[in-house]
Amino acid sequence: MNLELVDWLILGLSTLGLAAFSIYSVRHMKGVADFLVANRCAGRYLLSVARGMVGIGAVSAVASFEMHYQAGFVPSWWQLMYIPLSVIIILTGYVYYRFRETRALTMAQFFEMRYSKPLRIYAGIITWLSGVLNFAIFPIVEARFLIWFCGIPVHYANVLGFQIDVTAAAVMVLTTGISLIFATLGGQITVMATDAAQGVFCLFAYLFIVFFLLTRFSWVDITTALKMAPEHASMLNPYDTAKVRDFNIWFFLVTLFGMFYGYMSWQGGAGYQAAGVTPHEQKMGAVISNWRGLVQTIMIVMIPICAYAFLHLPKYAEASAPVEKVLQQLPTKTLQTQMRVPVALAYMLPAGLKGLFATVVLFFLITTQDTYMHSWGAIFIQDVILPFRKKPFTPKQHVNLIRLSIIFVGVFAILFGLLYRQTEYVFMFFAITGAIVSGLGACIVGGIYWSRGTPAGAFVALTLGWVLALGRIVLQQIGPHFKDVANRGMLLRAMDYINGINSQIVWFWIMVTCLVGYVVTSLLTRNEEGFCMDRVLHRGKYAIEGEHVHRESPRSLWQRMVGVTEEFSTVDRIWAYALVIWNMGWLAAFLIGTGYYILGTFGYVPRMSQDGWSKFWKIWVWMQLFIGVPVTFLFAAGCIFDLRDMFRRLRTLVRNAADDGRVIHHHLATESDEPPRAE
Repeated sequence: MNLELVDWLILGLSTLGLAAFSIYSVRHMKGVADFLVANRCAGRYLLSVARGMVGIGAVSAVASFEMHYQAGFVPSWWQLMYIPLSVIIILTGYVYYRFRETRALTMAQFFEMRYSKPLRIYAGIITWLSGVLNFAIFPIVEARFLIWFCGIPVHYANVLGFQIDVTAAAVMVLTTGISLIFATLGGQITVMATDAAQGVFCLFAYLFIVFFLLTRFSWVDITTALKMAPEHASMLNPYDTAKVRDFNIWFFLVTLFGMFYGYMSWQGGAGYQAAGVTPHEQKMGAVISNWRGLVQTIMIVMIPICAYAFLHLPKYAEASAPVEKVLQQLPTKTLQTQMRVPVALAYMLPAGLKGLFATVVLFFLITTQDTYMHSWGAIFIQDVILPFRKKPFTPKQHVNLIRLSIIFVGVFAILFGLLYRQTEYVFMFFAITGAIVSGLGACIVGGIYWSRGTPAGAFVALTLGWVLALGRIVLQQIGPHFKDVANRGMLLRAMDYINGINSQIVWFWIMVTCLVGYVVTSLLTRNEEGFCMDRVLHRGKYAIEGEHVHRESPRSLWQRMVGVTEEFSTVDRIWAYALVIWNMGWLAAFLIGTGYYILGTFGYVPRMSQDGWSKFWKIWVWMQLFIGVPVTFLFAAGCIFDLRDMFRRLRTLVRNAADDGRVIHHHLATESDEPPRAE
C-alpha cells in the first residue's frame, strides 16, 4: 500500500462528510423537474463550481496526464487558439442561452418541439447509445487510477475464458455504487449539491498540490527534463513538433471546429444545461467559469510534467526506480502508458498530500460518474420511453423509472470495462464515441438559429453520424485479428489505412459529412414558411414572465461587441470585461509568438530558444496562480451562498406535475394549446 494512516483518514472522513451532505439534500426532491434539472434553481457560482467538477473527472484527468506527459506544455499553447471562439460562445450565449429559453429538460425534447416526435425518439436513442458507450470506460480507467496510485494489490481470475482483473472489479463496484447512490437518491439536486461540495473541497486541494510541486521541482529541473524530448518532438517549443503524431496542431484544430459545430451536442451534463434560475444566470455561470478553472488547469498540467522530470532526471533516479517495476505488472503497453503518471505520483507526494490527492481523484470520479449516469439514464426515459406514452406517468412512477435506467447504465459500464480491449489514448476513445452524435451539432445549431432546417435534414445528419462512427469502432476492434492474414486483399489494406488515422481526424470528417447532409437535405425538403421560432424560444407574445430582467441602460459599441446585454448588472459587466481583457492578452501572446516564429523561419529574427520558451511557460504558470488564488476563495464563498439559495427556492417552490418533459403540438405540456393574444 502506498497510502499511510493519515492518508486513509483524509480519504475516509471526506467521503463520510460527503455522504451525510447528500442525505441532507434529498429532502428537497419532490417532483420530476426536481430530479431532472433541480427545478431550474441554480445560481451562477453553483453552476460554475459543480459543473466544473464534472468537466474534469478522473478519467479526463488520466487523459490529460497522458497528453501532457507525451507533449509537455505544447498542448497549452495550441489551446490558446480556442480563446476567440470560447469568448464569443460564452459572452453571446451561443446555443446555450436559447436552449435555456426553450425550457426543455433535454436536448431531444427540444427536437420534438422544433422538429417532430419521431426525431426526438431517434435522437434520444443515438444520444443514449453514444453516451453509454463513452461512459463505459470511465469506471475501469478510474478504478485503475485509484488502484495503482494507492498501491492496492492486484489479483486476476479466469472467468468463462476471460482474464478478469478482480481488484478492478471490486473497486468499480464500490466507487460506481457510491455514484449510483448520489445519482438515484435526489437526482440533479443531489448530484449538483454533492458536486458543488466536492468542488469547494478541491478548489483548496489544488492550491496545496500545485505549491508542493513547484517547491519540490525547481523550474531548472523541469526545463532540463523537458529538453530531453526527442528531436522535433519538443515539449517546450510548439513550433518544433513535426514528429509528434497524436497531440499535434491538427488535434487541436479539430477540437476547435468541434467546439463551434457541436456545442452542447454532448449531453453528459444534461441536467446542468437547464438548471439555471434564468437564462441570464445560466449565461453568467458560463462567463465566470473561466476564472474558476485557473488553478485546476495548472495542477492538471504540472502533475504530468513534474512526473516526467521525476522519471527522467538522474537526481531522482533512486526515488523513481520502483515506478518502472510496478508498471511492468500491467499487461499491455497502453495500460502502462495510462498509469505511468498515477504510479509516479505515489512516489512523488509525501504522506498527507497523497491522501489529499486520493480524495481529489475520488471526488473527480464521483462527480463525473453520478452526473453522467444521471444524464444517460434520464435521457433514455425522457426521450425514448416518454414520447410513446399517451397517459403521463405519475411523478413517483416517472422518477422510479429514471432511477432504474440510471442503475442499468452503471451496471453496463462495470461489465463493459472488464471486457473491453483498449487500443488507443483515452482522448481518442472519447473522440470516436463522441462522433456517434456528430449529427446533433447540425440539428442543434440549425434548429435554434435557422428556421428553414427540416426534420428530414435532421434525420439524415443523425444517421450519417452514428453509421460512420460505429463503423470506425468496429474496424478498430476487428482489425488486429486480420494482421496475420497471408493473402491481404484490398479490403484489408483499406482497413489498415483507416485504422492508421487517429480518431480525432476521423471525427472531423464525420462532422463535416453530417453538416453537409443536414443543409442539403433541408434545402431539398424545406417549408417555404419556415418554423415559428418565437414560440419555441418563448419570445414576443410567447414570453414567460420573470424569465428575463431588463435594465434601462444604454449599450455602447464596445458592450455590444463583447456580448453585454441590458440584462447585465454592473458586477456582470465587470466579469465580462475582465474575461475579455484576460483572454485577449493571452491571444495576443499567441499571435506574437506565431508571428515571431514566422519571421524566424525567414531569417528576419533569431528563432526562440528552448530556454526562451521555458521562461514563457514559467510566466504563464505564475500568472494563472496569481489570479487563481484569490478567485479560489471568491468561488468557494459564492458556491456556498448559491447552495443555500437553491435549497430555499426548492422549499417554497410550487411544483407543476406537467413539467415532466412532455411536448404537445410542438410546445411544452405546461403551456396552453392556444397562443396568447397579441396586445
